[in-house]
Amino acid sequence: MVLKLSQKTALLIVLPFCFEVTFVTVLVNAQKALEAEYEREFKAKDELNLINAELRVMLEAGASLGMYHATRDQNFLERFRRCHADLQKLQKTLLSKSTLENELDVSEFNKGVQEVVTTFDRMEVLVNSGDRLDLMRSVFAGNALAGKISAMGNAILAKANSVNEAQRKNEAKLRTALDYVVLTGLFLNIVGVILMAVVFHKSTTGRLNVLWKNARNITSGLSLEPALTGNDEIAAIDNGLHQMAEALAAARDRELAFTENAVDVICAFDKSGQIQRINRASSNLFGYQAKDLLNTSIFDLVKPSERARSAELLLKATDREVTPFEVTMLRKDGAERIVQWALRWSGIERGFFAVFHDISEQKRTERLRQEVVAMVSHDLRSPLTAVDLSLSMLQAGSYGAIEDKAKMVLARSRESLGRLIAMINTLLDVEKLESGSIKLDYSTVSSKVLLDKAIDTVVALAESKGIGFTSTGSNTEIRCDAEKIISVIVNLLSNAIKFSPADSVISINVIQDLAFTKIDIKDQGRGVPAENKELIFERFKQSEKTDETQLKGSGLGLAICKAIVEAHNGDIGVTDNREGGSCFWFCLPI
Repeated sequence: MVLKLSQKTALLIVLPFCFEVTFVTVLVNAQKALEAEYEREFKAKDELNLINAELRVMLEAGASLGMYHATRDQNFLERFRRCHADLQKLQKTLLSKSTLENELDVSEFNKGVQEVVTTFDRMEVLVNSGDRLDLMRSVFAGNALAGKISAMGNAILAKANSVNEAQRKNEAKLRTALDYVVLTGLFLNIVGVILMAVVFHKSTTGRLNVLWKNARNITSGLSLEPALTGNDEIAAIDNGLHQMAEALAAARDRELAFTENAVDVICAFDKSGQIQRINRASSNLFGYQAKDLLNTSIFDLVKPSERARSAELLLKATDREVTPFEVTMLRKDGAERIVQWALRWSGIERGFFAVFHDISEQKRTERLRQEVVAMVSHDLRSPLTAVDLSLSMLQAGSYGAIEDKAKMVLARSRESLGRLIAMINTLLDVEKLESGSIKLDYSTVSSKVLLDKAIDTVVALAESKGIGFTSTGSNTEIRCDAEKIISVIVNLLSNAIKFSPADSVISINVIQDLAFTKIDIKDQGRGVPAENKELIFERFKQSEKTDETQLKGSGLGLAICKAIVEAHNGDIGVTDNREGGSCFWFCLPI
């Protein structure tokens, strides 16, 4: 069973703690035993010193009394009395401190000392009385008693010395035992540390090394070590790393599949242009296999005349984000392709990530469209205008009188021709707006002025159906090309009138925000189907297929509105009106 890290940590704390407590307890007990022996030895020495002092004082007292008897010098008598008093004090002190095993011998010794003290009292009286016979008997008795006391003291000293020798041996044993406890504890501590280190290394450090290797292998893209077993935290983290590695591998596979199956060329190259990675779409665009382009320069695929410009654009892209740009590139067979570059500089990778999109066909189509527009402008509009002029003169009778029926035919023909010319003019206007060839004449004008002029333009059409207008919101200043924005509002109002039922109301609302001004135009018509909300702003697209014939629309009005609004850096769209119908809106930046 593999213990958890918390359990291992607890063992690393509890085991040394228990060992240290046991070791300190044993060490303290051994130290106390040794101190007790030292204390007994000190007390025994103290008692021996007292016994020696009593013997010394007894001898000095006897000698002082004898000298006083011989010389009658009062100093000797005073010394005798001091010794006599000291002997009594020493006797009491010895009785209070007697703790040796020879306590009975000390008691007998003290009794003898007491007899000596009594004898000294009698002798002092006899010396002062002058009775020499009794004095001599007292002296002999005192000498005999002193000899006895001295023998007892010597016996006590000998026994005390024996006891002290035994105590010293016991102290030596205790010191040896204390040293043994210390060395044994140190040895066990070292062995325990080594064992715990080995176990911890095997069960934790070794597993952590596997964990570290797996983490390093994930970053390097290498295969991982076998998953660790157990229910501890390290095994859980390692299992998480294996799951992460599997998820990363799956993500890399999906990313590889995404890049490899992409239609556009996805490429990574360094600051100098050396290609580091490229997908297999390169074979379709350039005619080279991806492996053949690795470690080659991207500029080798660029048309020589455009290499300097491409290098300059790459240099700019390292400092700031650049918009996609077009570069003429060469295929393996020498054919030129116009390619749009979308770049992103990575400061971390110190390289570019690029998507190359072939727009050669798009450019060819654009050129064809421009040629068609030019053809429509010069080869159709001018002849149609001439035809309209001829029909007008014919209708006016410039070439002779015509019948009324013929005049009606000419009128319908001119009407149809006028719609055709208007459609051509509108188409040309859309092309000019989208190509940016028409410049906007900016001025600051109030939203009320714009709405009033637009309403005046369509009021006759609205009155023919009994449709009224309501206007809400604030009057705000807008910087725009007033004439073109009025045409946008007129177009939106005209559409609202077309699709609104008779005797309904069209509401116009102006919304002011910090960054833009929004104008809503709400009608009560049938609304716009959800699938057509985006399509109706494209050319020749209408909400319903029948609108083109029933309402005689060209499908270019909303396309022109979108082009004008986007030329102002604004936005346009349509939503459903809560009360029914549609809500066309557009926003212009302040």
